[in-house]
Amino acid sequence: MDGSIPIRALRRVSLSILLALTATPAAAQVREVRLVLDNDAYDFWIPSSQRPDEDYTNGVELSVEMAGAPAWGSLLAPRAPRCTPAVAADSTCTATTLAFGQKIFTPNVDGTTPVDGQRAYAGWLYASATASVQSAARMRSVGVELGVTGRASLGETVHTTWHRIAGFDTPTGWGNQLGFEPAFRVRYDDRVLLADVRAGGVRVATLAPAWGADAGTAHVGAHAGVAARAGWAVPHPWSAAADEGAGSTSVYALARVQQNAVARDLFLDGSTFRSSIRVERRPLVWEYELGGGVRFDGFTLEYRALTRGREYETQPRPHTWGTFELRYRVR
Repeated sequence: MDGSIPIRALRRVSLSILLALTATPAAAQVREVRLVLDNDAYDFWIPSSQRPDEDYTNGVELSVEMAGAPAWGSLLAPRAPRCTPAVAADSTCTATTLAFGQKIFTPNVDGTTPVDGQRAYAGWLYASATASVQSAARMRSVGVELGVTGRASLGETVHTTWHRIAGFDTPTGWGNQLGFEPAFRVRYDDRVLLADVRAGGVRVATLAPAWGADAGTAHVGAHAGVAARAGWAVPHPWSAAADEGAGSTSVYALARVQQNAVARDLFLDGSTFRSSIRVERRPLVWEYELGGGVRFDGFTLEYRALTRGREYETQPRPHTWGTFELRYRVR
């Protein structure tokens, strides 16, 4: 069944999903383009020969944020206008983010025969649409993510091709990956700007608690945490309107801590409708990240190092990976 889904057809399905979910006005204005790259090879403080290549080992996501929200997102604020430069920072407005990406998960021990206590090889190819209602003080969002596992996710293709190009050992266990399964999740997130510290009219620090929950066949859980930034001309965590007049250059450090409660994870609990490799999932998982960013004109580049606690009982240790995030804010 895995091999019966052509990649070209999968792309058409993903595009159709996004169009159906968003239904934004024809005059929707692009506000920001974002590229996110995750990989445990980006753990630069660890010697290259000792960096991990397991668990969540690679991810890529390309997203576009547009002014305005689809009808299902406008339920959060039915009469709020689209987020455009004309909307004041203290006003509430709506925006939509469309994303397309892939994630790859691998066990600690590679081999053609599955090892007891090891998670399955798995890929996740997905598309999502998220509607947000935001002001300088608060941002609420609701989103839908749809994707597939199995060979159609291209996890095996990307992982083995990259290892061959980079001269690494070719993984041999992809024959035991999670089989093809369409899956989904619905998410809700809420972020509040608790502190906005300024010196001489320039923002030097922010503190923003956040919480959220999600449910679906891909994942069921909840999370709560807090994020902080400090530096010179620190960008607002989410509001472009709140950055107007803040200058074109920023340098800042960032930190975030979060506690996750997990009731289901497709990539740990295994396939929903068939027998598959699974591990004993831990219900509570902490995580933290440290990093920094620079902004010049409309471009922002961040590097973050995220460490997540053990997600399943036989996982030997917490896992760390690095993230590069490049954003371009349309002015």
